[in-house]
Amino acid sequence: MPYVLDELLDLAFGEASKKFRTNIRAYNSMFAFTSIGANIDHSVNRQPGPYVFKINGHCHHLMGSLLPSDGETPKFAQLYIYDTTNEVANRLALFPHRSSASTLYESIIKDLIDMLNSTNCLVGLFRHASQRLSMSDNPGSKLRLLVDAFTNVEEDRLDYIRMNQNNLQTEHYQGINEAVLRGDIQGSKTGKIILPSSLTGSPRYMINNYQDTMAICRAYGNPDLFITFTCNTSWPEIRKELKKGRLYKHEDKPDIITRVFRAKVLDMLKFIKSGVPFSKTIAGN
Repeated sequence: MPYVLDELLDLAFGEASKKFRTNIRAYNSMFAFTSIGANIDHSVNRQPGPYVFKINGHCHHLMGSLLPSDGETPKFAQLYIYDTTNEVANRLALFPHRSSASTLYESIIKDLIDMLNSTNCLVGLFRHASQRLSMSDNPGSKLRLLVDAFTNVEEDRLDYIRMNQNNLQTEHYQGINEAVLRGDIQGSKTGKIILPSSLTGSPRYMINNYQDTMAICRAYGNPDLFITFTCNTSWPEIRKELKKGRLYKHEDKPDIITRVFRAKVLDMLKFIKSGVPFSKTIAGN
């Protein structure tokens, strides 16, 4: 991790770290190359429960032109190219209505700019583009699309399934035989893409889990317990790990929280299956 960023994230660094962490989302947005482009589904949050960020279809980041149109304020990747002499002021201009409690500091912005210039290869490419665009004989340039890594992986999996329907054993899925009997032997005629149960979250994934559960109930009877296991970020195991090295907050280390939570879930299952609290279990392996 670059030294500047390491200090700003370290609570022991003092006031500068506090100022940075208080407005870390604004600083992150300020230096983003793109904005998110996706079809966001807001209907999922129209009912009680925790907030859920759900998107449909492709997730992409559109950069657009390297330079802003006449009269427009530079934003996102354009800030790495346009009027770099006044870059700090241009970045602050993106947040004109911030309160005194959420002040952004020029010194921190300048330090972050210097850090990115010296450590980030993509920033170096944009700085080079800035030099090219400043030449009088430059014909102009365009940028393409970038996609989020996670959604890109998920999209690749879905594309593979879509392009390999004939290789998957989809003829055994419910409803396919009926389509064949109707004469719809081409997948394009049925208008359906079969998502296998190996795709986490797909309808057949959920149905398989449900059928496995019902099979257990049929063989051993209804369950005696319905356990909801939640995570507490104040668990001593988590707090101990957060104190190692430098002072972390729990939101800084989701990997630690996930691992501790997983370990406790397995430990709880082992304890239940041991027979100590409820005698011998008849359906557990």
